[in-house]
Amino acid sequence: NDTVLESLAANRAASPELLDRIGRSPNTNNQIQEAVIANPGTPTGTLAHLNQAGLTREVKNAAGRALTERARTETDPAELARIYEQEIGDLGKAFTAMVAAGGEAPGDEELMAEMDRLAEATEQWGDLVAALNEMAPVVEDKAKAAAIWLKLGRVYNERLDRADYAVSALWHALEKDPECAEAWDDLASIYKQKEQWTDLAGVIIKRLESTEDKQERVFFLLELGDLYESRLGNADEARLRYQEVLKLDPENQDALAAQEAVLRQLELWPLLVDVLEKKAEQAADHEVKRGAWEECGRLLRFEMDDPKEAAPFFEKLLDDDPDNLEVLEVLYDIYLETDQPTDFLRVAERCGA
Repeated sequence: NDTVLESLAANRAASPELLDRIGRSPNTNNQIQEAVIANPGTPTGTLAHLNQAGLTREVKNAAGRALTERARTETDPAELARIYEQEIGDLGKAFTAMVAAGGEAPGDEELMAEMDRLAEATEQWGDLVAALNEMAPVVEDKAKAAAIWLKLGRVYNERLDRADYAVSALWHALEKDPECAEAWDDLASIYKQKEQWTDLAGVIIKRLESTEDKQERVFFLLELGDLYESRLGNADEARLRYQEVLKLDPENQDALAAQEAVLRQLELWPLLVDVLEKKAEQAADHEVKRGAWEECGRLLRFEMDDPKEAAPFFEKLLDDDPDNLEVLEVLYDIYLETDQPTDFLRVAERCGA
């Protein structure tokens, strides 16, 4: 008995064999209670360890009563949560105590993390939401308040399947901290999931208004352009967004390709010619370059009825492939139609050859 008590008093774990030996003693109840009280948080001061130590039911009940008494008299809710979780093994009561601790220090990051962890372990998401809803309005620090609203939004959306409440909480977070990127991202994710495209466009526009960073603006403008084009059926708005990207980054291939497609859809031929010229200038692939020149020439010749402006593009094709009879014939017709005798004779001679 003395050996066990000395071990407990020294804050060390006694072996199951020693605990079993003291458990057979008729005078152990008070000793075990004293040991538990004196050694909070040690392996010997937990019900789980006592249950594995071979003690009699009477002794284990005495230890349980001792721990319960400690919990009853503990005034620090965070410490009370630790007792319930680590010594008594009651996660539900540990969560309740941690919520009380969070209520005494709303916005404390460490306590918030513990509340979330215990809610995960007990699935008490409704109680967590109730606690966070009480905390958020009274926190004066805007960053901390935003963090609480953000957490609320995620619990509503991910745990309770209430996207409507999540959206409201996330907007509260942004009222507190308009630059909270996580809240913006979560809002965008919910709107995409619910296919609320107009609301998503509003979120992207607000993010555009809040940043001067070139890379961020390019990213948001491309996203907004695609949204207008593919979801909202507004090709002209999409065109304007891709145009903004090309002002910021003239060699952005994603914007060039998207602008080319939307200009074809809108049949804005002069603007499409401009884009195709840029495409030819930037193309590393020779066939891509030739294709862009040819399309520019044909658009000017047949869609815009401007053969004089078309001729230089076909001349580029002829320089690249001097024996291309099809291109020679197009130039022959253009120079005859536009009364350019010198160029006509030059091309006519080559056609005859």
